Amino acid sequence: MKKIEERKRYLIFKIVGNIEIDKKELDSKISAVIKRLYGIQGLVHSGYKLMVYNRHTKTGIIRCNHKDLDLVRSSLLFLPNVINSGDVNVITIKTSGTLSKAMKSLEKT
Repeated sequence: MKKIEERKRYLIFKIVGNIEIDKKELDSKISAVIKRLYGIQGLVHSGYKLMVYNRHTKTGIIRCNHKDLDLVRSSLLFLPNVINSGDVNVITIKTSGTLSKAMKSLEKT
């Protein structure tokens, strides 16, 4: 029996606000939000992975399964609560089907 691979989506986001956070810390914070809202099963099923993050421009790319794109997108709304900073917002810029096109869109922003 052939294994069916999940289709991936790449979510381009930007953090707006006065906060300095590195990739490792941001990855753990986003994982914690998804886990808190949807549980371990939701975290695993979403296929979440922080692919790229630039702390100077505060932009990045998240990979997830296409069916759970809304799950990851909604989790980003609760990220300021976990970071403990009310002056921070996370804006999703674009969604792409390939990493290379997501990287091109990230360079334009």
